[in-house]
Amino acid sequence: MTNIIQWNCRGLKINLLELTLLVQSFLPIAFCLQETHLKESDNVSLKGYNMYSTFSKVDERAAGGSSIFVKDNVIHSTVQLTTDLQAVAIRLSLDKTITLCSIYIPPNSIIDKAKLKNLTDQLPSPFILMGDFNAHNPLWGSKTHNAKGKIIEDFVSQEGLCIFNDGSNTYLHPGNGSYSSIDITICDPSLLLDYSWRVHDDLCGSDHFPIVLEHLFTSAQQRVPRWKLDKADWSLFENLCQAELQSKMFETVQDPILTFNTVLTSIADRTIPKTSANPKHPSKPWFDDACDQAIGDRKKSERRFNQQPTTENLSNFRIFRAKARRTCRQARRTSWKKFVSGITSRTPMTKVWNMVNKIKGKNSKATVKHLKDGNDLLTSEKDIANKLGETFAKSSSCNNYREDFKKVKKQKEKIKLNFKSKNGENYNKLFSLEELKTSLSKAHDTACGPDNIHYQLLKHLPDSSLEALLQLMNNIWESGDLPSIWKLATVVPIPKPSKDHTDPINYRPIALTSCVCKTLERMVNDRLVWFLESNGLLANIQCGFRQGRSTLDHLVRFESFVRNGFAKNEHVVSVFFDLEKAYDTAWKYGILKDLFDMGLKGNMPNFISNFLSNRQFNVRVNSTMSDLYDQEMGVPQGSILSVTLFSLKINSLVEVLKSNIEGSLYVDDFLICYRGKNMNNIERQLQLCLGRIEKWASENGFKFSTSKTVGMHFCNKRKLHLDPELTLYGNPIKMVDETKFLGLIFDKKLTFLPHIKMVKNRDV
Repeated sequence: MTNIIQWNCRGLKINLLELTLLVQSFLPIAFCLQETHLKESDNVSLKGYNMYSTFSKVDERAAGGSSIFVKDNVIHSTVQLTTDLQAVAIRLSLDKTITLCSIYIPPNSIIDKAKLKNLTDQLPSPFILMGDFNAHNPLWGSKTHNAKGKIIEDFVSQEGLCIFNDGSNTYLHPGNGSYSSIDITICDPSLLLDYSWRVHDDLCGSDHFPIVLEHLFTSAQQRVPRWKLDKADWSLFENLCQAELQSKMFETVQDPILTFNTVLTSIADRTIPKTSANPKHPSKPWFDDACDQAIGDRKKSERRFNQQPTTENLSNFRIFRAKARRTCRQARRTSWKKFVSGITSRTPMTKVWNMVNKIKGKNSKATVKHLKDGNDLLTSEKDIANKLGETFAKSSSCNNYREDFKKVKKQKEKIKLNFKSKNGENYNKLFSLEELKTSLSKAHDTACGPDNIHYQLLKHLPDSSLEALLQLMNNIWESGDLPSIWKLATVVPIPKPSKDHTDPINYRPIALTSCVCKTLERMVNDRLVWFLESNGLLANIQCGFRQGRSTLDHLVRFESFVRNGFAKNEHVVSVFFDLEKAYDTAWKYGILKDLFDMGLKGNMPNFISNFLSNRQFNVRVNSTMSDLYDQEMGVPQGSILSVTLFSLKINSLVEVLKSNIEGSLYVDDFLICYRGKNMNNIERQLQLCLGRIEKWASENGFKFSTSKTVGMHFCNKRKLHLDPELTLYGNPIKMVDETKFLGLIFDKKLTFLPHIKMVKNRDV
């Protein structure tokens, strides 16, 4: 069931442990909390949830406050409220889109119907308003009236709203031990029959009982099932592959790759379990028998006081409540010590960083939110997926090209490229079993593509099945005709940090493609790289993804260039370029033309040509898939060949640099620099180079960002001197005091203090 929990926690930091236990018990999609007692500077997080809060303080001390925690796989958006009430609101996409509002009204505050109406008027319908109102009225279970209770009763009646409360007590007075009902759940009438309302039987360390709102008709948010590879029966898997995956079975079928995928998936289904489509209740490794006993004792003492409300029973309840809290904290502390002590010199770095992130309490990953579409807000998963698909498709559209390049493109693409060959070249020969095994050994385990074939399935194939797969790949290599599923990608949208996530342009597409195709791509790529390197076809200053080269080469060379300028009392001026939509707008025909000019013929360029053509993708939001969209231009995201093909296309950029201009190129990270004692000469030389770079871009389909391309004047001279004035596409290039290049922040004095501060702040 889909649960929502309402709770006055009386201090979120104090009862955060109890909150994690509530997650374990109920797996709620949302928490609506009151009296969180948080400051804006407090770093509080709950794994798997996104947090939204409003803060309040009295005499500089945190007091009151409301928060909402939303499960990270639930699509949602914030509701901006204009009110002086301590309230926070969120819109959630469930079976229908609803609004949750958590509110806290302090005991001594004054409230009127106008403030409540102003609040509810800002909540999109249907909504649920839940919180601690500190209002007494027999209508929701209190034994007495107070002024707030009468105001809320009148407000609910006049606005035609409903109250979920069934008369159960929600609050235990910590002083006199009396029970009352001051936590209220108000809703739109259309939601009243969709949920059941009940009070939890444990205070969980607070003096208010958690309230559980349970959806009656829909199941929890589904997730995409994954293979449980650590529980696979690999011995049985290999035996079944030996019997069912043989070369002869693919000789007469119409679509051999589809048949191979179907048979392999069928074998995997019989030998490898999958995760459930429905989320399961998480277990807490620190929650041992002592914690279970302590919480059980707390519940017993609470029930005893409820049956016999004496001073002695109230005192015992407080003692057992404190003991339970102390026991759980000690158990978690002990568990962490044991967990961290497991780090040794042989511990894999992945495990170490996972430990570090858990210890630091890093919040859950950013998730997809409701999207703005003009004046509308898209709230359904299908609409959001389609909107993101449209946005990603536009990024690879020809409309992104400059008008001057469109003319060049139209003219040049009239010339058909003839790659015909007898395929006697070494790079065109059929692949061997050794190459296939080498390709699989290089593969890192990644998420499955649309065919749901994981790398581990391929790595555990016996030799006879690998021979069958190799024959299929060689047939594709000779024909150049790739299966349609190899040209299809599943795109997972990842929100860009510190951006407005209601805007679809602020999502980064992560493409998942077929692991079978990527295995063949890696074999093709190895041959292509061998051809390029052995013939010296890649520029010497291109260090991107080349063996024996790294970012360190460029960083050391650039720093040495600047240091030498300082030593000679010279000015050093550098321009750091930013390519707009570099991968998405790479010119496909231009890549093939570069291959043709380099003398490549036969299977290799034919395969690459087919690989780049007619590519499509779906966007996946949770378990919902968008419609199909075309990738008109660019190299495919997430593929093995893309980096090499892009490096090949941008390689000619180096040719426009004269010998007196230094340059650094790491895939699409590009800079030029020049030094000298005369600033006018530096400015002239760099501007001439910029003109040649603009011309190169207009002939190759690239566009440099005028807003993100920046310049820097490195100089140790103390007396006043002007920065150079440079332009790109007629726009002035902004001169900055510091900028990041290949992960390192450079400053104009080359002290690296900004980078050190960044690293220090990042690790705090």
